[in-house]
Amino acid sequence: MSKEMQDHKKHIVVGHTIDADYDSIGTAVDNSKPGESILILPGVYETSASIYVDKNIKITGSGDPQEIIVKSHMSTVFVITADYAQISNITVTQETNFDAFGISIDSGSSIVSGCNLSSKGLACLSISGTATPQIRNNRIHEGNDAGILVSGSSAGVIEDNHIYKNRFAGIEIKGHANPLVTSNKIYNGLEAGLLVQENGTGFITKNDIARNKLAGIEIRKGGNPRVRDNVIYGGDHTGIFIHSRSTGNIESNEIFDNKRSGIAIQEFSNPTITQNTIRSNGEAGIIFSDNAIGTLDSNDIVSNSFSGVQISTSANPSLTNNRISFNLGGVMINNQGGATLVNNDLRYNQKGGLYVSEDSQKQTQISGNIEWSESSIN
Repeated sequence: MSKEMQDHKKHIVVGHTIDADYDSIGTAVDNSKPGESILILPGVYETSASIYVDKNIKITGSGDPQEIIVKSHMSTVFVITADYAQISNITVTQETNFDAFGISIDSGSSIVSGCNLSSKGLACLSISGTATPQIRNNRIHEGNDAGILVSGSSAGVIEDNHIYKNRFAGIEIKGHANPLVTSNKIYNGLEAGLLVQENGTGFITKNDIARNKLAGIEIRKGGNPRVRDNVIYGGDHTGIFIHSRSTGNIESNEIFDNKRSGIAIQEFSNPTITQNTIRSNGEAGIIFSDNAIGTLDSNDIVSNSFSGVQISTSANPSLTNNRISFNLGGVMINNQGGATLVNNDLRYNQKGGLYVSEDSQKQTQISGNIEWSESSIN
């Protein structure tokens, strides 16, 4: 027996060598007992059936995770229902276009860490039911759906992951799910960086969200997350897009260099947007339209290519204590929009601080604002 194998004997060892206990991960899991550890040696392990992890065990790769590949052409690779299992330091690849995930966590508080996850089926990782896992320090990429799908009544922690090049959202939260999403890098997605929809919530904080094809964060269909202390930049669309009767608390984020607006709010949505810096976006800083309302308080909205805030088509938000400066225009209200503007600094915009069209004057209340020049009321 090799010295390496002697060092490993406190574990159940899976490998393609004569000294290994098993050459199949599924067989090793089936024969393990709660509390035991399974060590996977470098190699490619293909399974046609899902590997069901229904006991509290540890599954760990030995060596470079890119050389420890667990894959399936037929089904979800791992299905985790244990109270507390751990999977770490392996590559998990779902290689079929069937309705299957890389890893599915349906219950319990398991840990997935240091793994490399991809999927040609559905999401790379699904968290559902009442699961509350910890998903840390993984590379989650090239999912044929979302990178991570969080649904049902699940929660858990998604932290310090690189999430990139997924076909749909990097992370999708829906159906009353309420995870903590923190300190991730979410980039180069083919749609939104994060999508919160269908009554999903969650606390989304301290993430770096960059260069996604659609919104950095999209909130729709009753989504209501707390979004705080993120940087959202370099996207091909809007920084944050809130629509279809959604809410949310958007606090202390830096939103910049997106090709369209910094934030867009539509369709009866009603978010609270406070203490953000919204700068250098390719269109307006913030757009309210299509009956949107919402509260805009104590934000710094500067150096955007169009107006700092644009309000139209029966939208009617409240703007208080914001600095709206160095944009093409300050606040533009037109096409039957309206607003309440109180104590905002509207100085130093190229075409004036405030423009209110004739069809929007009745719906607009103005008091205590500071302007560099007279308002433009047409």
